[in-house]
This record gives sequence, structure tokens and C-alpha cells, in this order.
Amino acid sequence: MAAPRMTQFNMARLSRRTGGLDRLAAEYQKQVAGMTDEYAKSFSEYQKRVSEQMSPFEASMAQYREVATPQYQAQVADYNAKLEAYQRQLAELEKDPVAARTERVMVGRNLFGRKKYQDITFYEPKEVPTFSEKAPTAPDIPQAPEIEQFDSAQFEAKRGQLGQNVQREVGERRAARMNVAKRGASRPLLRGEQA
Repeated sequence: MAAPRMTQFNMARLSRRTGGLDRLAAEYQKQVAGMTDEYAKSFSEYQKRVSEQMSPFEASMAQYREVATPQYQAQVADYNAKLEAYQRQLAELEKDPVAARTERVMVGRNLFGRKKYQDITFYEPKEVPTFSEKAPTAPDIPQAPEIEQFDSAQFEAKRGQLGQNVQREVGERRAARMNVAKRGASRPLLRGEQA
């Protein structure tokens, strides 16, 4: 069974009933699209401000990565090499803590009055080396600036207000139609009845 076709009269009647709602929906969509453009513009300005605030940090971070860190690593390598050499000296000192020194010393006289000499070995402690190098200090890591969050609350509030306005308008139109229907029910002439 085929669906009944709408007559031109019924189509015009349906158009009158929904035409106001279609215009209202189109107006709402237009306002939402305008708000979306405004939101996008505001967000792009926010991103621009953020990039302006972050540019000094990014420059200092690049300088930290490219200059300060390699310098620090070179200083650490030099320090470690000196520390290793010092530890080798201490290990050698631990193996042999004294130094032997041999001297020819007169130990007395013989019967004829001649001096008598003998080689004597003296053992003296070796001097303990000191390590006076200071460990290099790491460069300070740049701190990112505090950046406020994007405030979309005002746009959400406007969008909510638009939605409420549309719902209120639809409710008012529905109430007006119901009032017309009620008046028709209580007034026989409006219903088309003859008195």
C-alpha cells in the first residue's frame, strides 16, 4: 500500500507550523557558527600569546641543550680523568708507602784513624697527594613559564544561553499553539460550529 500523498493544502499547513521552527533552528545554527568563529579566533590569539611566552624558554632550552650541557659534560669528563689519575696515585702509594734513600755515612774510625764509611738506607714516608679539584656544577635547567589555561567558560556560557533561548522560544510557541487549541475548545465559533 502506497503512502498517502500530501495535498498542497496540507503541505502549506505543515510549512506554516514548522516554518517558524525552521527559521529558529537556522538562526540558532548561524549564531552557533558565529560563536565557533569567535572561539577559534580567541583560541588562536591564546596560542599566539602562549608561543610568545614560550619563545624565551625554548631559546634558553636550546642553548642549554646545545651549549651548556656539552660544556658540562666536557668538564665532568676532565674532572673524572683527574680523579682517576689521583686514585691511581693513591693506589701506587698504598702499594709502596715509603721511599728508600741510601746515603754514605761515616760510622766510625779504624785503628789508623781513618774514617770508616758505610751505605745506610733511610726509609721515609712518601708525601700523600692532595686532590684539590672541585666537581663541576651542573647548569641550571631553564624553567618553563606559568601559562594560564584557555578560558572557554565564557563561550560555553554563551552557547548554553543560546540553547536556553531556543528552548524558551520553542516552549513559548508550543504554549501559544496549545492556548489557541484550548480557546477553540471553549469557543464553539472558533471551532467552526454554528450556534
